[in-house]
Amino acid sequence: MHSHSDPLPHPPKRVLVAGVSGVGKATLAGRIAAVTGGSHTEIDALFHGPAWTPRPEFLADVRSLVLADSWTTEWQYDAARPLLAESADMLVWLDLPPAPAPSSVNCLVEPDQTPATRTIPRSAASFAMSRPAR
Repeated sequence: MHSHSDPLPHPPKRVLVAGVSGVGKATLAGRIAAVTGGSHTEIDALFHGPAWTPRPEFLADVRSLVLADSWTTEWQYDAARPLLAESADMLVWLDLPPAPAPSSVNCLVEPDQTPATRTIPRSAASFAMSRPAR
């Protein structure tokens, strides 16, 4: 294993990016592909079909992907991981702390009432927090 300061033995051509959900795997994989000159294939796009159903061709598509000379993708899906790992020459693991997300916010129930804390969906939290006070 190399440290951050060790030179690479050769420029990577087949790169996997791993990490927890939402950490930025696809974003980083796209940037790595731009630097290495290879293609970036979002593995989610290979896996999901209409209405988010698994595609029967998924593993065949992964097998085709790993035959290319240069590629970057995300290291996901248990069935695909061995195929990807056998062909990759670099694995980048994103080990970042999760971004804090409020599960509740202080908001006014009605304009004339006092503030009350109640749980609202996270998707509504940014709207509620950015809403001007009355």
